[in-house]
Amino acid sequence: MTIQLARLAGLKVVVVVDKARHGLRLANHSIIRPDLLVDSHDAGRAVEVIRANTAGQLRFGLDTTSRETAAHLLSALSSSSSSPRSWGHSNPATLSPPATPPSPATSRAHLVGLTGLPKGGAPKDALFHTVPIKLFHDVPDVGRSLVRWLERLLKEGLISAPEIIDIEEGLDNVNKALDRMRRGEIRGGKLVVRV
Repeated sequence: MTIQLARLAGLKVVVVVDKARHGLRLANHSIIRPDLLVDSHDAGRAVEVIRANTAGQLRFGLDTTSRETAAHLLSALSSSSSSPRSWGHSNPATLSPPATPPSPATSRAHLVGLTGLPKGGAPKDALFHTVPIKLFHDVPDVGRSLVRWLERLLKEGLISAPEIIDIEEGLDNVNKALDRMRRGEIRGGKLVVRV
């Protein structure tokens, strides 16, 4: 869903996953295929690949795995947010002079950590965000608004429901299903427990 929502917002999408487990399915998927698919096997290499392919333009990051992977994502974001952004600045090859004095980049990178954020707080060129997921249940107006919004997007064909990756049978397998999700066996879709 995140990939689809990002595309609705006009963003290009980079996804970091275990390519051996999930890469082929994501790369061949007509709806959730990212613009760039990066292997998570070597985190340092993944950061290098992201930096090289985004040319300092990476501005938003969403981590769904851990505090540690969020720190790696921050490294990828920091490479872009510590240097001036190219949009809105004159191309050196043009005849027009740059703004006098040159205007500093004011936009910062944004990192959303669903399961944790890097230790030590956000650097000055980035903002950290968390998603209070429990608000969906604790504040009925929030949950109702989100459900109506997603229902409208589904009905209008602007997004598609997540694909069912696998099915477990019976209430006694709920914990087994949750463990599979924690181990990262389910990516890019959902696991259903049929009761």
